[in-house]
Amino acid sequence: MKDYMKDPVRTLQLLDKAEVNSAMPLNIVDELRSAVYRNMYRNKSALYYARRAYVSDSLSYDNPSHLLRMTVSMAELFSLLSEYKESMRYAVQGVELARELKDIQSECKLLFCMGENKRRLSFKEEGYLFFDQAIDLLDNSKNEDYETMLSYFYGVKMGYLIADKRSNEALEIGILLAQTDYQSFTTRKAYALYYIKK
Repeated sequence: MKDYMKDPVRTLQLLDKAEVNSAMPLNIVDELRSAVYRNMYRNKSALYYARRAYVSDSLSYDNPSHLLRMTVSMAELFSLLSEYKESMRYAVQGVELARELKDIQSECKLLFCMGENKRRLSFKEEGYLFFDQAIDLLDNSKNEDYETMLSYFYGVKMGYLIADKRSNEALEIGILLAQTDYQSFTTRKAYALYYIKK
């Protein structure tokens, strides 16, 4: 399904056929449709199909992991559409499920989403608290598989600190990263610089 980035219209046509022919479960078809529309920056359409998949998963509840994935999508899409209170509602619900399933990555995505919502609602300090929860959870896991997400979170937080004229705190993060092993620092630094320049 990676081809949707190259030819999203064709991909949507194939998904329509998959639904008609019952080639795959409808909640999976809708999840993929949502991903295609999100990649096209058509977030309202992405939300529509994410919600359909979410409702289907909620009613059946035979695949909690997929329900969690769609809950994360709902929280993120509502945030992208500036509907921050709705985003928070799904994020809170998703964090509970992520903890039940011991899914650290999903929990951290949702915590970070909550932080961004708080920031956009002008509760910046609360936002930073959520950012720190997500970062600490990933950092304390000592799992190398989370390195990319951790790098992204550090980079975004540094960018926000600089935007808020809190350069000293951003520098502290840079110093902290410099104390890690060279490979990890190089990766995180690259992400941090990218998001600071955005």
